[in-house]
Amino acid sequence: MPRERAWLEQARGLAIEWLEASSEGCARHRQVASWLEDFRAEVTGGKVLVFAEDRASVDEFTELMGAKFPSEVEAFHHGIDDDRLEAAALRFQNDRRCWLLVSDELGGEGRNFQIAECLVHLDTPLSVGRVEQRIGRLDRIGRVSQRRVKSVVVRGPSRVERALQSIHDSVFHVFTRSVGGLEFMLPPCQTRLQEAIGRGADLNELAQQMHTEVESTLSDVDEDFELSLDLSKQQLEQARELAELFAESAAQDEERDVRHWLGTLGVHARRDRGKLSFKWTVDSLNGETLPSLGEQGSTPYGTFDRTIALRNESLQYFAPGHKLIDSALAALRSSRVGRATLLYRDLGHQRRNQSFVVVVGTSRLAEHGWEDGIPAGLRTKAYNVLWPATDSVCVRIGIDDEPELVENHQLKGELLRIFRKHDGDREGTAP
Repeated sequence: MPRERAWLEQARGLAIEWLEASSEGCARHRQVASWLEDFRAEVTGGKVLVFAEDRASVDEFTELMGAKFPSEVEAFHHGIDDDRLEAAALRFQNDRRCWLLVSDELGGEGRNFQIAECLVHLDTPLSVGRVEQRIGRLDRIGRVSQRRVKSVVVRGPSRVERALQSIHDSVFHVFTRSVGGLEFMLPPCQTRLQEAIGRGADLNELAQQMHTEVESTLSDVDEDFELSLDLSKQQLEQARELAELFAESAAQDEERDVRHWLGTLGVHARRDRGKLSFKWTVDSLNGETLPSLGEQGSTPYGTFDRTIALRNESLQYFAPGHKLIDSALAALRSSRVGRATLLYRDLGHQRRNQSFVVVVGTSRLAEHGWEDGIPAGLRTKAYNVLWPATDSVCVRIGIDDEPELVENHQLKGELLRIFRKHDGDREGTAP
């Protein structure tokens, strides 16, 4: 625009003068601070997440609230280093004294703050997708479905801001439902909205047009969804049966088995107060290479327990989908390590000088049992979620005797237990 820079400099100068003339600070911040003080007094233990687009606003509001509630407020924005961000997020999640987190849009990306009672929008983003991102930090897995997300929207005197809030609320209904299904129409809507604001056009008229388009699109999405359900009943039934298999596999002691296999590969585990981390080097891997991970590396602390991982997002979740676990499973299918092992074990006086063979095998999904084969997506899901199913057979062998299947539960347990040198187990070599 002609003379745009000069106009902006003048506007900036006037804004600075206005701020300097206001001894009590930003009126919007004062109003929100007053509301938060009332909330703090009424809701015992309630936590609040405050969003602002501008980093300076985050710092200013954090300073204001920090003066009123020392040691009870944390800031979270892109100007803070990663370690301090993690510390602020964990404190807000776990420290009862910290009840207020003030964040820029960085806190709206991938974070789990479902512990918060409500969300305050200190300003209103132009993008309805950003509003949904903010709400999504509270509306996460682990939040009770009956516990709705309460959004507090600050309405200032600006005509544009009020019209924008009305569009977010009455056109997209972003505060009461997801904007899922509108992904393809949101960018052009955003562009039209920006152009209308730039021209000073009547936003109410634009809102009416967009409302009609949004409702029409959602109607088409709902119809397509119903049709897809009719066409996929067989796949849904298959998915239900597969889900039952997943539930059964979850009851097994995966952590012990996976840690043992990683140790066999040369990946060392370190435990600290219930947390685990893994480390490996080219020398420790015994000539093996972990696919996609390289010859050396380490992991941050994590857990095999999904419930713990959901409670503490600083911990990685060691499960299919994690690079280390996927790499270990890939090595299980290709590695020569552990294919044949000879060892001596004390099984008691009665079984002295006896020989046993322990055969361990893995099984895969029996695709021939499916009438039309397993759908590609479902097959991928199965291999990503299911641990490799294993089974073992123990057989007593002798030079002059017929092989005999071991059915004694106690003996089989002794044969299958992990190698323990301090219990007398010794590695053997074939003659």
